[in-house]
Amino acid sequence: MTARRTRVSLLAWAMVLFSSLRLYPSVIEGSCSIELKGPVTEEIASEARSGALGVYKLSLLQWLREGLFLDWDTVNAIDRIHFNRLAEFCLDKAKRDTRFEGYKWSVSYKSTPDEINVILSDWNDRHEKASAESYQLFADAMTKNDMGQAYTFGIQSVFYAKGKKGQPVMFPGGTEKVLLEEAVLSLQKLFGRMKINSTELVITGKPDFPPQNQPVLTCVVDSVPLSGVTIRIQLPNGRHVYTSVSDAAGELPLNRMVVPYVANGSFLYALPNPGAVIDPAYYFTFKDMGVVLSANPEQTFIVKVTRPTFSLAYRAVAASNLSLPRDFTENTVVYKFLRDSCHLEPAAAPANADLSFDVVCQVSTYAHDVTEETVLKSEMLIGLDKRKVQPSRSTRKTFFFEKAHDTRSEVPIGLFLWETATELRKNLRSVLEEL
Repeated sequence: MTARRTRVSLLAWAMVLFSSLRLYPSVIEGSCSIELKGPVTEEIASEARSGALGVYKLSLLQWLREGLFLDWDTVNAIDRIHFNRLAEFCLDKAKRDTRFEGYKWSVSYKSTPDEINVILSDWNDRHEKASAESYQLFADAMTKNDMGQAYTFGIQSVFYAKGKKGQPVMFPGGTEKVLLEEAVLSLQKLFGRMKINSTELVITGKPDFPPQNQPVLTCVVDSVPLSGVTIRIQLPNGRHVYTSVSDAAGELPLNRMVVPYVANGSFLYALPNPGAVIDPAYYFTFKDMGVVLSANPEQTFIVKVTRPTFSLAYRAVAASNLSLPRDFTENTVVYKFLRDSCHLEPAAAPANADLSFDVVCQVSTYAHDVTEETVLKSEMLIGLDKRKVQPSRSTRKTFFFEKAHDTRSEVPIGLFLWETATELRKNLRSVLEEL
């Protein structure tokens, strides 16, 4: 009976050991290979590095979850920021290798579990220290009723506490309380008293220009001005429009904001961006911090716009022995897109247009003997002049789109031109919004 128990025990330990070996890979790595049709250009090398980095991050995330059983929710904006920062530290120490493999160029990054464990131990120590220090400063600010400092240090304490993985940061004083949970409860009370008000609820003006009525936002906690709060103005789809910070009076004028290219009657939302406390480039919400409020402090605007005027010069040409259909060579599709989807008004006199578009689309085809493929390629040159804004701005950008098909099969020209038109519309919108 004892011998049988021993055999069962040994079998159980063997299963655990096998499981551990399976969960703990010998290396965390990511690699990417790019098929070459010529020499290795900087663009190809950059694409290969980017692909390898993406695979390396996935390998690292899997090892953290399955090897160390760390709960890393990359849907949460704060956890995603922490993971990307940790991945950057790991990549700095990773072994990088590049090589040719036949007609392919390969890039790889590799780290051992021991190397990652050293980095993670240092990472946890720094985040535990930062979260404890921030929480103490938050508590001091609350005692002094300094709401601006409390806002800043409270956000920092939660951010750094969420960065520590494994055992949570404990509340100081030898209690069994978790610091993150206590900080979230305190901030829930603070943010619940926070409000964002505006002198006006309608923003009027022409896209690319400041609002004519220039509303002023005010951030308060129980009617006390709240300074140092970064407010993000965004569209319903989350696209960023404008960012500014409340002053000592808790005020934030929108005189430097420019009206976005939207339809008349669209909504804009003004809401706090606590991520800017950590880094101006970060964006996350109270919900990402674990703070759930019955009513979030935000302000909604309705936009009343005057449509800008535009002129369009459009040409579509074939560089190879191709025949382009009339609906592709004429400007009707692009014209309707600018008018209906970009909310622009055709100019009665092109010389007086607010926006002048110059679009050239060149379609070509060539054969690639090595891979036995026929490649269709579109080169889209988009020029845009904004004459009425101060100062006036202009840009010229070239976009490429190509598709490869088996030489032995019929090349679908019609489908390719339809996809080109879709890419052209996407690129037109990006040029309009970026300039």
